[in-house]
Amino acid sequence: MCELLAFNFNQPVTPRFTFDNFIQRSNFHPHGWGLAWFPDNTAQIIKEANLAAHSEMANFLVNYPMSKSEIIMGHIRFGNVGGVSHANTHPFTRTLWGKQWVFMHNGTLRNAESTLKNNSFKPLGKTDSELAFCYLLKRLKDEKRSMRQNGQRGYPSFEFFESVMQEINPFGNFNAIFSDGEYLYVYRDTRGYNGLNYLERQAPFNFAEYRDMEWSVDLSLEKDPSISGVIISSHPQTEHENWLPLQPGMLHVFKGGIKVF
Repeated sequence: MCELLAFNFNQPVTPRFTFDNFIQRSNFHPHGWGLAWFPDNTAQIIKEANLAAHSEMANFLVNYPMSKSEIIMGHIRFGNVGGVSHANTHPFTRTLWGKQWVFMHNGTLRNAESTLKNNSFKPLGKTDSELAFCYLLKRLKDEKRSMRQNGQRGYPSFEFFESVMQEINPFGNFNAIFSDGEYLYVYRDTRGYNGLNYLERQAPFNFAEYRDMEWSVDLSLEKDPSISGVIISSHPQTEHENWLPLQPGMLHVFKGGIKVF
């Protein structure tokens, strides 16, 4: 069982306190960790196939000022499929339509390879997660080709993205977060597996009491009042804030700190 974390704000932010709290949970998820953000239209991904709480790199990134971004994605892994290796550590990345896509997954998919396997995108590792990512990109690529043949411009709709998530979900438990650097896409498993929650954070900022570090932060001293956005997490990271469950079986899309689908 893995855990997911993501940010989408109207201005670049650092993951600092929430990421620090997140990696404390890695004692229960010892098989790897990763953090991704978008300094521009490309992604910076740092990941290791070891315990985040014991990682010098993870602890360095807590206070690393250059990890600032409007979109940030974090993952801690308990490996059920594939061994413990860098190739099997989330997030994964590929390029499509001149954009760098980043993907991470929580759950286990079974007996999916014959259906999800394709010739357009191939996994580098041995996880069901990367297999699902490659399938998603293939379906997007094929849909855009079909649109172009029918004289349609633009990109596949959010409804189409959601339909692909719903194609994959019957193979098992499937919470997924992915991004192209412009939008943050969040899909929650149709059965509500392992939870997936979001928090809207905006001024006036108060104290945040972090669950796994047993300490609080006065966010009014840390945040510019013009900053607003959402935090997505498998489990609520703080006490006494209004964390809400995302609706199962649906895709939720965020941009600029606002839910747009």
